[in-house]
Amino acid sequence: MSSGSTCAVVSCHNNSRKLKNALETFCLEHQQLRKACPCPPPYALHSMPRKEDRKLAWLAALRLKHPPKRVYVCSFHFIDKKPTELHPDPELCLGYDRPPPKKRRKLTRTTLSVTASSNTNKNTESVPDSTVLRSVELDQASISTQPPEPHLHSVHTQWEDPSQQDHQYCNRSRRKDVQDKMTQCDEVAYFILQNDADALLYTGMALETFNTLVSTLEGYDNNEFTMPVRDQVLMTLMKLKSNRVIGDLSRQFHISQSMASKIISHWLDKLEEVLRPLIPWLPKETIQATMPEAFKKNFPNTTCIIDCSETLLQEPRNL
Repeated sequence: MSSGSTCAVVSCHNNSRKLKNALETFCLEHQQLRKACPCPPPYALHSMPRKEDRKLAWLAALRLKHPPKRVYVCSFHFIDKKPTELHPDPELCLGYDRPPPKKRRKLTRTTLSVTASSNTNKNTESVPDSTVLRSVELDQASISTQPPEPHLHSVHTQWEDPSQQDHQYCNRSRRKDVQDKMTQCDEVAYFILQNDADALLYTGMALETFNTLVSTLEGYDNNEFTMPVRDQVLMTLMKLKSNRVIGDLSRQFHISQSMASKIISHWLDKLEEVLRPLIPWLPKETIQATMPEAFKKNFPNTTCIIDCSETLLQEPRNL
């Protein structure tokens, strides 16, 4: 756990540097920088109180094994977005309420030689050697031909290799169970999109419109992607809106660059497939009747005007 102006909650990466970078971005609603517009900042960092009882209450809520010298908690973990008299301690998304990762089972196998040797040791005192060897051969033949019944399985016998079940990542039911266990705090979009200003900044649409789009695209996800559909759509729209590089998006969403590229390529095709019926193509007579005079004179065969997206780049004065 690092000290300084970083949120002390487990798995929360909000800090003063990200807050400063967010304030340097451009607000589309007020057409000015975020630090000068009336829009509230995405979050605030609150330091631990100095009173001993409140300090102990904070440490008990955070459950830090090795607390830093200066403890800061961002506003996402308070019910009222800040410490108040009614809710003075952090209570939301504290990190330790996540289900622990499942440990891989160890594969234990009993070799046939050990079983045969144990059987021979028990019977060597009272049975001749030839009879023992013959009984061992019969036991080996019976084991190789057919396994025993389920109610006769030994404690040390394992007829199914669990390693073959641990890597079925494409199983839809397994992925659905994992998604059901994920809470809202696990989504990156939950921290990024707090209001309409954030949604317009990153996606170019209002927050309600973004949520409607995500609910429409729920059935078009790919089973190979373990990220929530909300995060996948947000990452794709951020790429289209601001032309962010793949490496930057992969770090922000905590995935590899190859996975981020696959997710964006998948949703570009699905967005084109789902949103195609929403683009109306007017008949030629309607276009001709409503066309401006300047277009009738210079561009009489105009059918549509494609408004391409523009990306602002900073050009150095001295090359």
